[in-house]
Amino acid sequence: MIERINHIKGLGVYADYRPAAGMADFGMKNVIYGWNYSGKTTLSRLFAMLEHRQALPGLPDFEFEFRRDGGVVNEANYQSNTLNVRVFNADFVATNLNFAGDHFNPIFLLGEESKAAIDKLAQCERLRSKIAQAVARTEAALEKAAQDLGAARTATAATIRETMALNASFRADHLDREAQSVRQNPGAAMLSADDLQANLRLARASDQDRLQPLPSSSLDTKLRQLLSEAQPLLAKVPDLANAIQALAQNADVERWVLQGMPLHQHKDDCLFCASPLSEERLAALRTHFSKDLITHADAIANLLARVGTSVLAFAPRAESELYASFREGYREAAANLKQSVNAYNADVLALQSALERKVESPRALIPMPASHGKPWADVAQAVAAINTIIAEHNRVSNNFDQAKAQAITKLKAHYAADFVVKQQLDRLDAERKAREQRRGRFHRWRNGVMAAEASQRAIIHKAQRGRQEINERIHSLLGPSSVNIDVVDVDGQERFRLTRKGGRPATYLSEGEKTAIAFAYFMAKLKEVANLADVIVCIDDPISSLDSNHIFQVIGVIREAFFHQVQANGNMEWRTRCKQLFVLTHNFNFFSLVRELKPDKKKARYCLVKRTTPTTSALVDMPAALLNYSSEYHFLFGVLNRFRQERGAEEMELLLMLPNAMRRFVELYSYGRIPTHHEVTVDTRVETLFGVEPAKRILKALHYFSHANNIERLAENNDLICDIEAAINEMLTLIQTEDPKHWQALIEAHT
Repeated sequence: MIERINHIKGLGVYADYRPAAGMADFGMKNVIYGWNYSGKTTLSRLFAMLEHRQALPGLPDFEFEFRRDGGVVNEANYQSNTLNVRVFNADFVATNLNFAGDHFNPIFLLGEESKAAIDKLAQCERLRSKIAQAVARTEAALEKAAQDLGAARTATAATIRETMALNASFRADHLDREAQSVRQNPGAAMLSADDLQANLRLARASDQDRLQPLPSSSLDTKLRQLLSEAQPLLAKVPDLANAIQALAQNADVERWVLQGMPLHQHKDDCLFCASPLSEERLAALRTHFSKDLITHADAIANLLARVGTSVLAFAPRAESELYASFREGYREAAANLKQSVNAYNADVLALQSALERKVESPRALIPMPASHGKPWADVAQAVAAINTIIAEHNRVSNNFDQAKAQAITKLKAHYAADFVVKQQLDRLDAERKAREQRRGRFHRWRNGVMAAEASQRAIIHKAQRGRQEINERIHSLLGPSSVNIDVVDVDGQERFRLTRKGGRPATYLSEGEKTAIAFAYFMAKLKEVANLADVIVCIDDPISSLDSNHIFQVIGVIREAFFHQVQANGNMEWRTRCKQLFVLTHNFNFFSLVRELKPDKKKARYCLVKRTTPTTSALVDMPAALLNYSSEYHFLFGVLNRFRQERGAEEMELLLMLPNAMRRFVELYSYGRIPTHHEVTVDTRVETLFGVEPAKRILKALHYFSHANNIERLAENNDLICDIEAAINEMLTLIQTEDPKHWQALIEAHT
């Protein structure tokens, strides 16, 4: 049960409400009385928050706290509260009914013969709910996976477009096509880091970056042939049969003599020592320097001259002459060629040195110099590598646009393959297919369950029972020929529609008809509750726009639905059929009728919601005097007469009530004295009773303040406030003097 309202802050007229000290707790039956704009509807909406477990729409944050058995319910925990609450108020009417001729939600009621079907239907509904949750989870997973992949596709496509500096757009759908083409073997499309950078540079190149073709490199390697010629010459020893031993043993002298012999042709004296040259000596020298020795010396000299011209020279191209994509490769190839040329030239120089030694010692055996293997082959291979790069460079130069397009194609395939691998598209596809298959199974199960539900509903006909229940209540309030509820089919679902006689949609309903239909709908809807004894019911003004006859009928409905006698402690006791009942009203007659319903005393609580300042209201215990009034008329007289007699601490509180109280009292008194038809106004009746001038004085302030904005006017018009006091004094004095018997009866009712 709800025991009391501990606190309301920041909600409408409840700026900072806390109950007064000693205020009694709520009981089994609770009646809250208050005039319009005092805050009753706000209280009913707080109860509705407990029912629906969701915040009131359109309101700022506020605080509240209800004390209940076992703890409190407040703005922090109301969404998880366990109270079973049902509320009838204007919001319930707006949410559940349609008064414009359209359909609205039905009420389902059960019959005893359909219990088995009900159980099966409940099972089906629980199963369908679980299936719906599973479908929702599957749909959410599919949606999230699709969103994540879509975001990755869009981001990757943008990265590719920016990285490659593409002039044309590259969107997610382009990436899809590229990814599809490499899905079978993404590794084959992946580029190495060097190839990736090379192709990126080419893809980003503009027409101004086009370079000229380059000639290929060429190096003439003769070392292999020179070595083959040098080997026999270095190993050969000339004929020594007629050698002059002194010369043969002194190579320098021998070489000097050999060089000087051509200088002494036809000379008689030695050019060095001027001694005579004998023919015999010259003949001996000629014999020493045989033809074989001379021929061998000439061969070596000739080979030495050729070796001297066989040294290779290589100057690499400037890197700026090549496309950036080839520079690194060219740099490595040039370094290899340079190393091969150095090895080649070292072997050439070694051969040259060996030949020079042979020249110096023609009769000595000179071994072949050590070699680096086949340096001419290494040079040829390195030159070929250089020329391969140059050929690629020339291919790009000669086919620049085509080469750039090929680089772009390779890059797209590379990035698409990278996307396939990083996003694990194969795994995502497998998961998506599994979820889609699961969703298909869920849909098939749901369809089967829905078919079973339809079968059980056909047995139950719950909506027809609900329609009958509402119609009985409507007809009891408005008459059998007023309005009917019919069941209509809307997209395969049962719905309610208001109709008039002949099945015509019921439109242009009066406010009284709307009130009666709405309350009948609410009362019938309560029968959907499995156990009313567990429910807290809150009813806010169910008699709006109804005349007095219908008010009695509403009281009869409430009495029958919510009150009964039970055997307890050997006695018959009145109790509520629901756990707790709250009734809120602005109609004093209705308040009095509900007050008369038992239970009473300790099991019933009566409260007054009233304005305490121009902008705030409070909930207080019902004043004892008000509980004793038998009618609103007596209560209004008591308010006015108390103001007349006891001006003091409660003056402002009474001032807030006086305009409406006085207007209502004047209306009731004048109508009781002159019960004319409705076209005769209260002004006319007061003029007839008291005279024109007194009537003007009485009604002047009355008409000004007796409206919804009277609080602000009270705060701003002090002169007219004084007129209110004067008008009350004059009106009560006139009744006392002109109608003494009536006055005496009113006084006796308050003693």
